[in-house]
Amino acid sequence: MIGTALGLTGCPSSSTPSSVPIEMLGATYGSISCSLIRDCYGDALAAALTGSTSETACVTRAEGGYTNGALPRYQAAIAMGTMTYDGSQAGACVDALRAEGCAAVSSRAPAACDALFVGHVALGGACALDEECVGDAYCSVTTACPGTCQSYGGPGAACTRDQACQSGLRCGNGTCQAPGGAGASCQGTTGVECGGGLICAGGSSMRTGTCTAVTSVFAAGSGQACNVAMSQLCASGLSCIVMSATSQTCGTGGLASGAGCNLALPDQCAAGLYCNGPDIAMGRLTGTCAVLPTAGMPCATVLAGQACADGHTCDSGTCVEVQENGGACTVDSDCFGSHCVSGVCTAPTYCPS
Repeated sequence: MIGTALGLTGCPSSSTPSSVPIEMLGATYGSISCSLIRDCYGDALAAALTGSTSETACVTRAEGGYTNGALPRYQAAIAMGTMTYDGSQAGACVDALRAEGCAAVSSRAPAACDALFVGHVALGGACALDEECVGDAYCSVTTACPGTCQSYGGPGAACTRDQACQSGLRCGNGTCQAPGGAGASCQGTTGVECGGGLICAGGSSMRTGTCTAVTSVFAAGSGQACNVAMSQLCASGLSCIVMSATSQTCGTGGLASGAGCNLALPDQCAAGLYCNGPDIAMGRLTGTCAVLPTAGMPCATVLAGQACADGHTCDSGTCVEVQENGGACTVDSDCFGSHCVSGVCTAPTYCPS
């Protein structure tokens, strides 16, 4: 699936180089991933999915994740001779992803992207990365790394992640299954994920919903009723504002710093800001737009959870700047590469612990 290994980032250049060095693959492949996410789900959902309020920050996040996380493992495997990299396929990969559009969000990468890495490990052989496996196979790691190369699972096959399934299938409730189309039941007891460009409206891990087009979910106009829990949201530029315990209404979004605001989804304040003041526990629903907190400041409380400025993460209630390898950390999420060892962001080994 798009963005699964390399993360999500900003929009791609219209002139992708025909050949890309492996060190630059994160920026190249990540950029088309985020471009598709934004095109298929809109700015509000893209911000939530990428964890960034701007395209520039999204690019930084993707490049940092790849350079500090995936790249060291790829380089280790290449040095071992278990796979090779063919950067000449990069341009064809980006073109193929653009051509697939929203379908690429819920399917395995096209053949042109698979061709970026050539695996040399046969079925049953030891591996740590999917890219090491020959042909239509992935690396199954169960109790410990290394794992073994196994064939992709078809409909109904047991799985623990999407990459274990054939292209076009998702892993839900422990089995490979086709993503739901418009109108299909999703999540809840079904475990079904919706296809690209669709949202499981009203659904959660505990409640069955319906696969619904994004344009139908974000449809209510100014002054009309909305419902965050049921995925009945507002058109672009508007926010679903919590007016009371029983009332939610679409109203103005994109408010400037210092403006009065309400608890809402998406937040009523402009990118880089949040509504400071609402407290559901205290019954307080109004506040003032303020700049998102940075390193050393308490995390902001928003309707979707806790938040910090771009390039930061919330660690035990305090915002910390996400670190390159070598930087200080307390948990994995403090690191671009998601690997904190003994208080230091560390490049993962071929078989990370």
